[in-house]
Amino acid sequence: MDKNILLIHQIPEKIIEIIKNSSDFCFLVTPYFKPWTILEREFEKAAKNNKKIIFIFRDENDSINRFSYLNDDYDFDLIFVERLHAKLYLNEKEALLTSMNLYESSKDNNYEIGYYLQGIATAKNLKKQVIEDDILQGNPCILKGRYFRELEEKENSEQQRKGQHELKKEELRQQKNEKGFCIHCGTKIRFDRERPFCYECFQIWNTFQNPNYPERFCHECGRKNGDFFNITFSKPICEECFRRGARF
Repeated sequence: MDKNILLIHQIPEKIIEIIKNSSDFCFLVTPYFKPWTILEREFEKAAKNNKKIIFIFRDENDSINRFSYLNDDYDFDLIFVERLHAKLYLNEKEALLTSMNLYESSKDNNYEIGYYLQGIATAKNLKKQVIEDDILQGNPCILKGRYFRELEEKENSEQQRKGQHELKKEELRQQKNEKGFCIHCGTKIRFDRERPFCYECFQIWNTFQNPNYPERFCHECGRKNGDFFNITFSKPICEECFRRGARF
């Protein structure tokens, strides 16, 4: 028999293992919910260990009121989906596809079957395809707990970091645009790769218009032409400035 196929006496223990083994997240997709004693104790332990447990329930009748204690008392996330029938138990490295709800009578009375999957890539694909790209796209009702709150904090932090990075880039760009050097005489001018001369030197260069004629100064840093780089109209910055990140 395929060792990944689980029968009813194996499924409850495997669900608890998935909860215990979770680190980044644990999604529990179960339309109906009435936990048995050992499972309730596992949820209490998970809450004490600040585990990110995300329940996905069937949205019907007073399900939000009945299960809101999981959010209020344990800081678990709750998602309510209309017409939900799927059952899936998933952490960041393993998953269980099964017919069984997290329901005490299902554990004790029903014939259930499950298929156990392992692997980070497999778990990641299930999370994306089933939860992120399907369930969450249906605009379900969500009571946010530890998982979604941390996601929002990370997203806000990343947006803030990107904003600060873009602001810094713009400040540097403006600073650089304000200061350049004529590649012929070294006079400070506005940085512009297409116009690396001061007005007077450009008039001289324009007589011959040789883009490869050796000039004297780097248009970006102002250093004088040396043995290790060759400044011209077509290449107005030195190698070091180019490697560091040219301004055009």
